[in-house]
Amino acid sequence: MISHCIFYTNPFPTSTCFHSKVDKQWPQHCALYVKPTRPTRSNGCRIRATLDADKSVRIPNQWYNIIADLPIKPPPQLHPKTQEPIKQEDLSPLFCDELIKQEVTDERFIDIPDEVRDVYKLWRPTPLIRAKRLEKLLDTPARIYYKYEGVSPAGSHKPNSAVPQAWYNKQAGIKNVVTETGAGQWGSALAFACSIFGLDCEVCCAYLALTCESESRT
Repeated sequence: MISHCIFYTNPFPTSTCFHSKVDKQWPQHCALYVKPTRPTRSNGCRIRATLDADKSVRIPNQWYNIIADLPIKPPPQLHPKTQEPIKQEDLSPLFCDELIKQEVTDERFIDIPDEVRDVYKLWRPTPLIRAKRLEKLLDTPARIYYKYEGVSPAGSHKPNSAVPQAWYNKQAGIKNVVTETGAGQWGSALAFACSIFGLDCEVCCAYLALTCESESRT
């Protein structure tokens, strides 16, 4: 679901010129309309972003679909059996209708349901951290920042997608969700999301993945 969508916020300082251009092109879009935060020094190695006094960093109202702005569109996904471009009806046995629509849409923005935004608030906004050691290692004048997604209940970025997937399935009347996982991050994220919305979740893990994980621990 939403494999080409980015959960996007813009919490760090950019030029006033940039913000004015964004405001004109995408007015009232929360994810791009927020004011920058103040970088606060935590120690000599990194800087952690914090909220302004007016709490200007908020949970976005929409997902941004980057495909809408790509000058060259990615090639269509192929059906594994026919090797023809996949049609919406080919996905129906696997996904509910709303997820299929989002998978194939070219719309720039997709509204985030309020119920999903409420769950996001359990861990978002996530910390934006300056990688000062990496800057020093690269000997670069550039400032490098990364978003730390490990603060989510599942310990990864994957609940950003798992939560809306579970919610859309709930709205479609689906009661049981089956998925597969490799290292376990996706499985744990979907299990968490299903527990929030009262769905049963069955997670399958390939034997090869279990073997690899076992070997990595020894």
